[in-house]
Amino acid sequence: MKQLLLLALLTLVGCASRGEYDFALVGPAEDLAQAQVAADMWNGCQSVHVTVSYGAQPGKQTITFQEGDTVKGQAEGTRGYTDERGNITYVHVDTPVTTILAHEFGHALGLDHRKDGIMRPTLRGGETVTGNDCAALDGR
Repeated sequence: MKQLLLLALLTLVGCASRGEYDFALVGPAEDLAQAQVAADMWNGCQSVHVTVSYGAQPGKQTITFQEGDTVKGQAEGTRGYTDERGNITYVHVDTPVTTILAHEFGHALGLDHRKDGIMRPTLRGGETVTGNDCAALDGR
């Protein structure tokens, strides 16, 4: 019985220390599956849990689609942008939406650009969250 209580307590402590991030996609419904894949890349890290739902919802950070090939107000070629509140804006171009959103989720989680992994400043597509990206979350 004591072992079961200890296991339950350790499970609760582990859950409490995990950062929860909820996003609401305000854009094409067909992008929801890709946004969820991007969130799941980060969910492989032990210190965070990212969820994405569809439609604007009070209290959730937003992911907004924008027409064009560059996010308005940003440098030419910018495919995604995260503001100081963690709200994300993205465009559809040559870089997969999954890659753009995984990168922008990293900014919303508090990470800056890094030399490797999904947080590289320039992405080609196909990048994923690495162990180094997860370790960077612990060092925020």
